[in-house]
Amino acid sequence: MTNPANGCTDTEEVIILPEIPLAYASVIQPTCQDEQGTVLVDSVTGLSDPILYSLNNSQPRAQNQFANFIPGTYTLEVQGGNGCSASAVVTVNATALVAITLTPAAEIALGHSYLIDPAVNIPPTEIASVVWTPSAGLECDTCLSTTATQYSTIEYQVLVVSKAGCEARGNILLTVDKTRKVYGPNIFSPNEDGPNDFFTIFADPLTVVSIKSLQVYSRWGEAVYERRDFAPDDTQIGWNGTLKGQKLNPAVFVWQAVVLFADGKEELFMGDVTLSGKCVDYSRNIYIITAILTTSMWSKLQQLFVLCNERKKNMRLALL
Repeated sequence: MTNPANGCTDTEEVIILPEIPLAYASVIQPTCQDEQGTVLVDSVTGLSDPILYSLNNSQPRAQNQFANFIPGTYTLEVQGGNGCSASAVVTVNATALVAITLTPAAEIALGHSYLIDPAVNIPPTEIASVVWTPSAGLECDTCLSTTATQYSTIEYQVLVVSKAGCEARGNILLTVDKTRKVYGPNIFSPNEDGPNDFFTIFADPLTVVSIKSLQVYSRWGEAVYERRDFAPDDTQIGWNGTLKGQKLNPAVFVWQAVVLFADGKEELFMGDVTLSGKCVDYSRNIYIITAILTTSMWSKLQQLFVLCNERKKNMRLALL
């Protein structure tokens, strides 16, 4: 080196190292539409032309792209015209396919609801969309879990799409039991002692919307009672065994009731009921009652049974 200002010279030794051969690669990962990946060589350093590429000891070639590779780990080899080479390890990931676990069939009583609660194998944050078809009767047709209220048998299908574009479908057949269970007691005792003072109609309040009409007739066809548009299971309303304010003598009467159900259909029910002056225990009809009553309805009747039985016991003790 020479300084032009003063003409002085000096020397310095510099070592120039060769550029380190490196290969940089990327992967186009598989999708649900294309389950195979593509390896791309983005750039190389320290190599001179001609440059050849190979993947997992394949035949070297000038093309820097390798397509249609299944999930796995691969070794990329790059050779330069200067005799140098570089390598890199790339991974083709497996696609996160969506799977749904859903009860294939369920049954509900008319007017009741059913919680449809499928499970998926991906986190909720990875779900892009949920669609239920048909949407009729569903509380939410874009929620993974939803409540269905149906009045006839129906099959639902859910489509779940992940953010990766993967899809999965599940089906459930929801059967509606339309058995119309209505119960009218066959005996009651309107003696103002508390239990069983009224004759009324019992039914599942979710299945039955209302009692449109209840009519009671004597054996000669005389109408002794009529009530319209009331709810079932109310033991404090109904016929109290009187006609025009006068108590009737114990006898057998005929009743008929028009019942409106949750599906909009009306049906006529008929039967007979004995008007008794004695305390009546409905538990003799337990095999009939338990077939149609809900837990709350059955609890009400059990309370009446207890009151009736206690009154009978007290009467026996008084006679002693």
